[in-house]
Amino acid sequence: MTILNRVKIYVECENTTDFDDQLLLLINQSLSTLALAGVPVELIDEDTTRLEELDVISEETALSYVCLRVLREFDKNMSDASVTTQAWIDKSLLSKLSDLKAKFDRGGV
Repeated sequence: MTILNRVKIYVECENTTDFDDQLLLLINQSLSTLALAGVPVELIDEDTTRLEELDVISEETALSYVCLRVLREFDKNMSDASVTTQAWIDKSLLSKLSDLKAKFDRGGV
C-alpha cells in the first residue's frame, strides 16, 4: 500500500483522487518537519510505499505523526473540534516528534 493511500484511509477519503495533490503536499510538509528535526526522511510521491531510511518501528511512528498532522490540516471539522481533542492531537504530535528526534539525536537508525 502506498503512503498516500494509507493517509487517505486515515482521513477517510480513500474512494477519490480529488485530494491527492493536496494530501501529498501536506504529507511532504509533515516529512519536512521531521527532516528538520533530524529524522532521516525524504519527500515522497504518489507511488512511495515506504520511508526507506527508517526501521519499521520508526517508520510507523513517523507515519502516525504524518497522519495526525494531515488530519489536523486537512479535516475542516478539526478547527471546530473541542479544545480537549485539539490538545490531544498536539500532545500526540509532540510526543511522536520527540521520540523520533531523541532516537536520531543519539545516532539511531
